[in-house]
Amino acid sequence: MNHLDGDQALAFARERYAFPTADYQRVADQQALLVGFATTLIHRAVLTDPAAMLTFARAAGSAVSVDSAFDLPSMLALAASLRLSGASAIHTFTLPTAGTGTSADGQSIVNVDPAALARVRTALATDTLAPFAPGS
Repeated sequence: MNHLDGDQALAFARERYAFPTADYQRVADQQALLVGFATTLIHRAVLTDPAAMLTFARAAGSAVSVDSAFDLPSMLALAASLRLSGASAIHTFTLPTAGTGTSADGQSIVNVDPAALARVRTALATDTLAPFAPGS
């Protein structure tokens, strides 16, 4: 278990040059960080402390874009439902890619696989995402 402050978490989420799989490892690290946030959020001490929940909601609200219908009551309901099933109910996956390349301005990029992306969109719309999320 690691405890990171904000600067450490940001550095962890951004690092890619130290790994042979570069951007792919960065995605895995970002997913792990988000699961860590969720695990902390669904801990009973946070869920039962209205001030802690509001602090979290305000911080998240200023940094994350969500659908306008995802308001504070929706966020609290989601957190409560996650508490019942635990962090093991959180599954992440990486969008299918078509390998890496270099952009016109020389930046390293991960290429999107358009056909696979279309399948993911359909799976999201029809709630059939499980095949894309290992272990779900």
